[in-house]
Amino acid sequence: MSKLNDDDEQSAAAVVAAVSLIFLDFDGVLVNRRSLTQASGIQSKADADCVATLNRITDATGAVIVVSSTWRRLGLRRIKELLKSWGVS
Repeated sequence: MSKLNDDDEQSAAAVVAAVSLIFLDFDGVLVNRRSLTQASGIQSKADADCVATLNRITDATGAVIVVSSTWRRLGLRRIKELLKSWGVS
């Protein structure tokens, strides 16, 4: 294995610093007890306060959301539709 020189280390650090990720689970985070009083299952709605907090974080940091939830099995298109319908920007 080759050793990284100072330029390589700085380049790698810049890439890491440039990409902020949020690994997001839906259940218990966006879809919680409060929101489940409205609907459950695929009809679940996200908690508006949690969505607002998530939006503030992504707006402030430029972070990209990575869905780490069993909901990801719905597929990318449906997840994007759900997030949009919940108000996630």
